[in-house]
Amino acid sequence: MDAWFEKISTQLSRIECMLEDITLTFEEEVQEVIQHRLRKFLGIDAPLQLVESPKALQVEIYGVKDNCCVIGEASVRVNHETIYRLIARLLHMHRATPERLRLYIIPVVYGLQVTEDAVEAARRYGVWIATITENLTPPQKISLHRFLSRIEGERPELWDEENHFLRKVGHQDGA
Repeated sequence: MDAWFEKISTQLSRIECMLEDITLTFEEEVQEVIQHRLRKFLGIDAPLQLVESPKALQVEIYGVKDNCCVIGEASVRVNHETIYRLIARLLHMHRATPERLRLYIIPVVYGLQVTEDAVEAARRYGVWIATITENLTPPQKISLHRFLSRIEGERPELWDEENHFLRKVGHQDGA
């Protein structure tokens, strides 16, 4: 019985290492693609990093250059909820750690599979969607104030004092 447990434990360790390697490879790919396209399309050379913010909020794509901040999500599968989650994280960051944001932002989502509803939501809110081969929506530098006004002004019924944007948007859009 002990040999069986040892064999299972060894296999689980190998699977864990393999999963770690795949995750690191995906994160590296995301950073390389986004950094390259930032330089190519917007002339911005910003080093990217993973950011942990208060209340266990994680932002997979984050970089700052002068008065511009790149902030985004990376996911294998991207749908409209991914776009809303990015917006909710951006709003949370604006309220919890505003010093991390700048006058201009570049909201971005990177994915391997992207649904049409994600592209529609990204266009509506000015979010750049990138894949390994193309930009599904264009990268753009947006005034933080304009972005926040667009979100808050478009659907004010989505807000409450706790900033429950994502949950309410999901219900509104039938998610």
